[in-house]
Amino acid sequence: MDGSSRSERIEPRRYNLSSMQLSLLFGEDIRTRREANLESEIEETAKEVHSRLEYLFEDVALFYSGGFLGQDSDTARWELIENITRNDPLYDMPSMVNGAMPKTLSYMDLAINFGHLCRLLYSDAPEYDEEKIAMGFLIGLTGGWMKDDPETSSSQQKTTQSITTDDTKIKYFKMPSNETFQDLRSLLSDANNSVQERSLEIPEQKELRVEIEKSKLTLTPSLFSHAENKFLQSPYNGVREIVPNLVANLESNKDLKKAETVAEQIEKDINELFDLSWRGGLGIDIFSAVGSEQTTEVADDICLITGSKDQQTRKLINDLAGRSTPWTKRPLIKDGKKEIELTVYGSFIYQLMPSEQDDLHLTQPSSKTVFDSCHNAILNKSESKTTKKIYEIATELYINKGD
Repeated sequence: MDGSSRSERIEPRRYNLSSMQLSLLFGEDIRTRREANLESEIEETAKEVHSRLEYLFEDVALFYSGGFLGQDSDTARWELIENITRNDPLYDMPSMVNGAMPKTLSYMDLAINFGHLCRLLYSDAPEYDEEKIAMGFLIGLTGGWMKDDPETSSSQQKTTQSITTDDTKIKYFKMPSNETFQDLRSLLSDANNSVQERSLEIPEQKELRVEIEKSKLTLTPSLFSHAENKFLQSPYNGVREIVPNLVANLESNKDLKKAETVAEQIEKDINELFDLSWRGGLGIDIFSAVGSEQTTEVADDICLITGSKDQQTRKLINDLAGRSTPWTKRPLIKDGKKEIELTVYGSFIYQLMPSEQDDLHLTQPSSKTVFDSCHNAILNKSESKTTKKIYEIATELYINKGD
């Protein structure tokens, strides 16, 4: 970074893909935007990949050195990291690795994703050298370079002294021999051969999709992936006739029923949120402002962000905090004595909503996005607050229905 302060950074919108840019790349509707303009914007965003990586490296290291990551941290964070779901179509995680139990493969997912990230980034390099990349990854994994005082020989100390940067820290490694590199090459070859990736054939995929669409379930990427894995892990995975029975079992799954029920309610609540207004003030603007600020000390801060009048802001905050229907049982905002913030349910809804360039102009998520998020939260068996909230809301809705 060339700024005078380590805390100076470029605007996030310069290195983050906007919702419209994502829509174009995912092949979705870009509404009134011109494709050529979006492609030009994406090209500019791609030029800042180095910034995004730099900030990621710095942030994770700072979280670790500051004590926010490590043994004393909340285990729920690791569960979220372990269950990251990628939406890009470029890479499908291996369904199975020969000799690895599902729990082991789940633990390896993060490292596998980083390995794939390295593969993509090195595609820009003048040459692609898998052995050197793997060795670099292993050196980073050892963590030896994290020591403040490098153990160097006298000749290496002279080299260190010739470097003028005061805060430079150097850790010397002896590069492995050619024999070791050959062993590494063999290891990489074995790894490539050991990943037995079994994909559904086109007829099987089609039948699975048709059966899910015929069922009472909503076809989403998370549900289809789950069903596909169930089929592949079945001892009868080569028999297409088991597909209807497999989908019938999913259809009777109580957890999936809860996910579907909550997704339907979320869609209704989001519609209510976008319809909420009072004397010219918009509920969605208040909700967006609270979400973008994470926590806000007083309602006056919301007025400054949205441009709403004080009376409008306070009325809409009270409504969303549970003082009017439908928010009495599912409030989106928690209006505490000292700060205003989103509830767990509000945070979940906020994360579903795409924004264009900034966090203050939210748009309604697609039905597919809502159902996929609920399916993903339930199927991953996470103990996160979001998953617990989905179960809580589902229970409340079932009680109201008399189910």
